[in-house]
Amino acid sequence: MKQILLLVFIGGLLGCASVEQTINTSKPRLLFQLPLPEFPKSITSPPSKLDIALLVAEDGSVLEAQLLKSSGDDNWDTDAKLTMLQWKFAPAYKNNKPIQLWLRLKAYVKYEEPIIISLAEILCETSEKADSIYKALKEGQDFGKLAEEHSIALTRNNKGLVGKVNLHSYTKEIKQALHNLSKDNFTQPLQYGDYYIILKKMDE
Repeated sequence: MKQILLLVFIGGLLGCASVEQTINTSKPRLLFQLPLPEFPKSITSPPSKLDIALLVAEDGSVLEAQLLKSSGDDNWDTDAKLTMLQWKFAPAYKNNKPIQLWLRLKAYVKYEEPIIISLAEILCETSEKADSIYKALKEGQDFGKLAEEHSIALTRNNKGLVGKVNLHSYTKEIKQALHNLSKDNFTQPLQYGDYYIILKKMDE
């Protein structure tokens, strides 16, 4: 079954929630998106694009999601908004400080067969930290133990295990790094917003 992905084009800032918007305000960048639910049969003419407004927090999480034009099915609209609340952004910045703001997105609908893989992760604050962990991994140190000791992601409590995810949820750069990765191998450090991430492909 093909799932709905969105090719997102950032249209503009709708205004900062905590400070006045200025020319020094940078836009959030989408890092991770769960596919939207399949359109029900009640939507006889599925939209080819969606107009979305998201309230993105200082940490890049989505606090509120709005469809500025309904799909025509209230249940689908609700499910889509709940899905978008699980998206992750690199946050916006004003004067080098992360801020909360409303973001308007023009999103074009694309259908893709899901590619499900099982992953573990180590998320680092700096490239230097990620490079040192990558070196330790190359020397044979245990991925799960390093995740517990050094990762800043909540998954450190489970030895870095993310679980099964759709490959299409990640950015183009991360998708490329994961696409040809064999099981039990890990990527080089990859930029993930303001942080750096090492991903390991686990057994199914």
